[in-house]
Amino acid sequence: MRICYVRESFYPLVIGDGVGASIRRLSGYLYRAENAHSCLVTRNAFGLRKFDRHGPMAIYRVGSYPPRTLLSIPMLDKYSRKFFFSMYSKDARFLCNRHMTIDGILGTRKLAEEAASFPMLKDVDIFHCHGIWTNFETYVGLFLSRLFQRPMIFQLQGHFGSDSECMNLDQTNPWYDPIVGNAALSRSKVIICGNKSTLEFMRKRIGNKEKCAFIPTCIDVSVFRPRNSSAETSKNVLFLGRLTDFKDPITAVRALKLVTKAMPEVMLRIVGGGPLARKVQFTVHELGLEKNVAILGERTETRNFYQDSAIFLATSSVENYLSNSLLEAMASGLAVIATDVGETRNLIKSGENGILIPPKEPRALASAILSLLSDQSLYNDLSQNAIKTAKQYDITALGPTYVRLYKEVLSEH
Repeated sequence: MRICYVRESFYPLVIGDGVGASIRRLSGYLYRAENAHSCLVTRNAFGLRKFDRHGPMAIYRVGSYPPRTLLSIPMLDKYSRKFFFSMYSKDARFLCNRHMTIDGILGTRKLAEEAASFPMLKDVDIFHCHGIWTNFETYVGLFLSRLFQRPMIFQLQGHFGSDSECMNLDQTNPWYDPIVGNAALSRSKVIICGNKSTLEFMRKRIGNKEKCAFIPTCIDVSVFRPRNSSAETSKNVLFLGRLTDFKDPITAVRALKLVTKAMPEVMLRIVGGGPLARKVQFTVHELGLEKNVAILGERTETRNFYQDSAIFLATSSVENYLSNSLLEAMASGLAVIATDVGETRNLIKSGENGILIPPKEPRALASAILSLLSDQSLYNDLSQNAIKTAKQYDITALGPTYVRLYKEVLSEH
């Protein structure tokens, strides 16, 4: 069995690409359990090779990507950045702008044709696309599936539905493309959803319950293990993720200002990059927290940050379920504090395996941090229960579900 994954975000992995990490884990599991070979079609990045290998997975990169230095120019705000990417890379990264749809379609067709020239794709059994709707993975995956006459599976990443503030599939949204989007829906043999609200939304949308499947995010508990006992005295608080509005790192910084009034030794480490990086730095400076906040940028390796921290913050204003980094933190034995939004309560039971707080409330967050750092018994209970919860999402527990799904699709095809 040969699987081709299609995913926009390029390798090597950086903070914020939990989807890419899931693909890597799934590829490794399939190779060990089924001797299945896999490859990944993704976008090229400045300074990377067209072909690479990560463990058992071959990586094919197509197109081009602007140098990272250009992306840091302040004047490239979210609108001009869309224009810049579209003109530079001629792909579908920003099809959400209705004026660039044709340019994106034509450009992505060229990327798909480039991917089709890779030798391994001729022997692929299934194309498995991961991402949001009407994006690189939708267009390229649909083209390759049709060209090679192989079945396609689409795995929606994120929270979709009428109650979502970030990924609503409503046709009134300018980024919605009914032509290619509906074609990909029809072409997909299975649509995998990562949470129950997305599952119900897609079932209603396509009118076929059997075509939709629920498979949550998977992690590898053999990699993300509980830290050693010497780290129990750590006062480090960790925020790990993309620095965006809906991840809300600003609330974490403002909460730390309140925490340090009672515990001056507490340290907040922020790992990740994104459009709010400058605003986070400004807020730290404004509050005089330079000695208590370390902004560490994007990293390809995250395990050590979990090992050296005591508390993990998931401050999203939209959804924390199922956050890749949140599950990794739980598997590492951290006590987690998460905002009570979306379906987060399906994962976190407040007072049992974590603490739930309202979004965008620094005082509530500060109070939760102080309660964990001052109550060792509460901290230990939450930590142990978090470890038990995370084991349910280990790749060895969820991997067989993917195997059954692949085999069913192949037998039907």
